[in-house]
Amino acid sequence: MGADGHIRFYDQGKMDKICDEINFKYGLKGNKRVHFPGYKCEFRVNGQPCYLVYWDGTVDSWHEWDFQESKEKRRIIKEFEDRCNAEAVLVKDQEVWT
Repeated sequence: MGADGHIRFYDQGKMDKICDEINFKYGLKGNKRVHFPGYKCEFRVNGQPCYLVYWDGTVDSWHEWDFQESKEKRRIIKEFEDRCNAEAVLVKDQEVWT
C-alpha cells in the first residue's frame, strides 16, 4: 500500500464567495471567469456543504488548465487558491491510500 495523493475539502459557501469576489475584482466574465476546479460533494463535512480537490503531486493543487493560461490568469488563480486555503479549508491534506 502507498499514498496516491492528497485531498482537501473546502467550505462551499466561502469558496463561492471568494470566487465571486475575485471575478468581480478583475472583471472576469463568461469563459474567462475563475471557477473552482474540484468536485461538489453530495455529503457535508462538519455540517457544511463542501467542494473537494484531489492532487497527486504531478500538477499543482489546481488542475492542469491553469498552466495553459496567461501569466496574468495564473496570478489571479494563485490569488484565488491562496485565499481559499486561508479562508475556506474544512479538512486539509488528507492522504489517500490504496
